[in-house]
Amino acid sequence: MTRIPLIEARDLCREHQQGEQTVPALRHVHLRIEAGEFVALAGPSGSGKTSLLNLLGALDRPSSGELRLDGQELALLSKTELAGLRLRKLGFVFQHYSLIPVLSALENVEYVLVLQGVPAAERRQRASEALASVGLGALLDRRPDQLSGGQQQRVAVARAIVGRPALVLADEPTANLDSDTGDGLLALMRDLNQRTGTSFVIATHDSRVMQSASRLVRLKDGAILEDSAHALPEACPA
Repeated sequence: MTRIPLIEARDLCREHQQGEQTVPALRHVHLRIEAGEFVALAGPSGSGKTSLLNLLGALDRPSSGELRLDGQELALLSKTELAGLRLRKLGFVFQHYSLIPVLSALENVEYVLVLQGVPAAERRQRASEALASVGLGALLDRRPDQLSGGQQQRVAVARAIVGRPALVLADEPTANLDSDTGDGLLALMRDLNQRTGTSFVIATHDSRVMQSASRLVRLKDGAILEDSAHALPEACPA
């Protein structure tokens, strides 16, 4: 019996209109990602990393081609159905954390479960456990402005995993962190991947992320230049 891939993209294209000009962001991308993979998307600025990540996260629609998540053709889903799919199956980690400033770390993580309709007692327990798993069990009540950048990004990771998604998408998660903090965050995500089987796809310029990934996909000018099962050591240009 053939296993259904977690992500399957066929001949994926994305174009943007700039005045009368059509600008291609992605060109004929074919990509298959299995459950449990830890994938780095690498390439220079403008190579299509974020555009591809947005399509994989059902935040944008392709101009042409097919994209399936866990066997579901995303083009057939309404905006409401896509929102439900993101809530159930996807977690997001953004470069600038995107935490709600007036909420505590616990409340920021718990908010995903509120949207999922999880009962109050269960969601508090799960949010607490998620924060403990990223090393912030003692900082549940602190607001984002009371946390360091690395701690805020760990809250973002806890928020991404608390809903038990099949796939976590991260856009330059180490970009604003110093080397030691970035190394710690990367080790944390790799550990979560190995312990829970959650898939990670990370858009990055960071050579450490590329080296740690079990698979490296390089993009250039919106097309896949290389797809390797083993990360390569050199960094892509910023």
